[in-house]
Amino acid sequence: MKADGDGLSYYLISDTKTHVLGVAHVHPSFKGRIHTHKEPERYLLLKGQGILFLDGRTSVLREGDVKHIPGNSAHAFVSTGDTAVLMFEFDSGPLSSIEYTYTGQNIRS
Repeated sequence: MKADGDGLSYYLISDTKTHVLGVAHVHPSFKGRIHTHKEPERYLLLKGQGILFLDGRTSVLREGDVKHIPGNSAHAFVSTGDTAVLMFEFDSGPLSSIEYTYTGQNIRS
């Protein structure tokens, strides 16, 4: 499992040129760094509850919810309870080739 030291850890199930599938553990301390990347992404919330920020709007995600995130959309996710478990997926890869651009803003301070 990889950790970023800021309340987010994840592991990859698939990491190929045509597919990335991973599971993130979003701890309550994670501030939700708003970011973009050109590749579309899908989220499936496996456990917990949280808030998704997507292009200036927020929505509540609950277990079982699926969200499509268009490419180049500013987005981030935070847990609103205990640690949330979030599956993320890209139809391209590997993950190391996806360029994340951070806005410098967080969902929570």
